[in-house]
Amino acid sequence: MIPSDAMINLAGTVVAAFLTVCVFSYLLGNNFLYRLALHILIGAGIAYAVVVALSTLYTHVWLRWVEAPVDNQAAVRGFVLSGVVLGVLLLFKVSRRTSGLGNISTGYLVGVGLGVAAGGALTGTLVAQSIAAATSTGTDAWSFLFGLVGTLTVLISFTFTATWRRGPLKAVARFVQGLSAVGRFFLYVALGATFAGVYVASVSVLIGRVQFFVPLVAAVLKYFGIE
Repeated sequence: MIPSDAMINLAGTVVAAFLTVCVFSYLLGNNFLYRLALHILIGAGIAYAVVVALSTLYTHVWLRWVEAPVDNQAAVRGFVLSGVVLGVLLLFKVSRRTSGLGNISTGYLVGVGLGVAAGGALTGTLVAQSIAAATSTGTDAWSFLFGLVGTLTVLISFTFTATWRRGPLKAVARFVQGLSAVGRFFLYVALGATFAGVYVASVSVLIGRVQFFVPLVAAVLKYFGIE
């Protein structure tokens, strides 16, 4: 017998309610129900990662190897083979004796990751913020000046002038330190706003769980004749 959509939705609702109770039980201390929810979360995450990894191997390795175009077959298969070799070398990190071989793949991953992160930070944050500060013509003069000062002082706050204090640039170093203090103030405000946003998001998740759980409890009580 194939379960209906209503039964599947009911089973999902019951499991979600049970896991919600298990997580909320942490308010009473670290107990079995909370650890059970953590184990289910970790197990589901690992299972999902394994499925994604197998799907990636099938689509990006096997299919590319088999369906490589004839006119560019050597280049495509060489690219796929290099990725497979790097992946196999990464498995050698399991043992200390052979971990040196895995450093090749680790270095490649770290280098690519840093390159992507640096490029994204440069083009997506630094350049975009600088252009926005320089071309903010839609706001009033005070808002534009405030944003410009905040942007410049935050950038200056990452300037280190310790070696300037002993030379003829001592006055310049003090001026830069003053601007750095203003920049750190803007950083504190930004970090405070970020923390407040994270807190509001967590409270919103809690409200969503309560809104999900309360009607379910009311429906169960109504089913048993308790109003």
